[in-house]
Amino acid sequence: MMIPEGGSAKLVCKARGYPPPKVTWRREDGGDIIIRGLNGVKTKVTSVEGEVLTLSKVTRSEMGVYMCIAGNGVPPTVSKRLMLHVHCKQYKTNNINILHLDKYIWVLWPTEIFTSKCTLKKRSPYRYFGTK
Repeated sequence: MMIPEGGSAKLVCKARGYPPPKVTWRREDGGDIIIRGLNGVKTKVTSVEGEVLTLSKVTRSEMGVYMCIAGNGVPPTVSKRLMLHVHCKQYKTNNINILHLDKYIWVLWPTEIFTSKCTLKKRSPYRYFGTK
């Protein structure tokens, strides 16, 4: 699933069985799920119960694999993976395009800006400055 940075995502996971299964959402990397309330309050949790996981005002730090886990006490527990991609915002100042990726800022000249993708966000802990 691809959503723009600042947008909302609704992840749905339906499960049936007897007894009725309980659905839980977790991040595959063990990171926190960020829930933003209507009043703007941000809450970090390790799991969310329910068939629907709603993420609002999504940032690139929330990009990753979300796992839907359904279990009712009768083996096996079943899980499904859903990859959430966040389309990063691009900015332009003084003829230099700036692409924000995760915790790092990549400054790229116009000829390079379209070859970079948000999926590069964890490749290197260094800042890159284009000099073309």
